[in-house]
Amino acid sequence: MSSEDKPKKPRTRRQQGLPPLTNAERKRSSAARKKLTHSEIKTYIPHAQKAYMDDICERRGITQSDFLTEVLERIIAEDTAGSIE
Repeated sequence: MSSEDKPKKPRTRRQQGLPPLTNAERKRSSAARKKLTHSEIKTYIPHAQKAYMDDICERRGITQSDFLTEVLERIIAEDTAGSIE
């Protein structure tokens, strides 16, 4: 594979002579990308359930988002499995 066949990497902000993004700018950029494929949920849950969820997430080494996604996938799978007859 010659150097001409390799796809070019996008230039970094530093290579372009631009200042680095601030933490706030990086956070806004990340949120904007996620909104293309994800939905945000804001809710309140009892402290006991939240503490239990935090404990599970820490033990499994997963994020709260991953935890909730897994729980929802299980519920959806149960729900759809029961409706197919």
